[in-house]
Amino acid sequence: QVCGKAVSVGGVHVVLVVHLPRADHKWCFDFDSSWRFGFIDTLLPVDATSFPPLHQMLQGTLWDALQLVDMKQIVTQALRPSLARLVYPEARRAEDLTAQIKRLLCLLKTAPFFEMLQTLILDVVSASPEGRDPNWQMQIAITPQSLALAGTFQAALHSKLTSTVEKALTVILA
Repeated sequence: QVCGKAVSVGGVHVVLVVHLPRADHKWCFDFDSSWRFGFIDTLLPVDATSFPPLHQMLQGTLWDALQLVDMKQIVTQALRPSLARLVYPEARRAEDLTAQIKRLLCLLKTAPFFEMLQTLILDVVSASPEGRDPNWQMQIAITPQSLALAGTFQAALHSKLTSTVEKALTVILA
């Protein structure tokens, strides 16, 4: 009864939030089969990253997910690691590498160059079996090491997208 009147209740709603560190194996939670529950991977706002939200990354191939990212920001971040993967036939001075990075960063600001580079990156990804795999997310989900390193499933997917762009950019720059 509420305020002296009989009230019909269709069900009880309980919100229980439990935060467990990944390495903590002292606790185990299980719920009754009649309970409905959801899993919260992260509480970051969608616009806090240059990546699509988790629910969009769970749809389609790796190539499809790359269509949704802010490619300019990811390419800019991936440039130095991609250049570091290259092997040159002769030793290079630090000044040469600095000048190369500056030239490439300047070129990335021009629309025609960036559009061409984006097309090439997507072509390299689509040519790979991994880029066409509709279950690429599953490989990340079943690899405890990638989840542990990233912290969340969403961050692990973001890391995969970034490393894919880095590898494709390395191939293009070689």
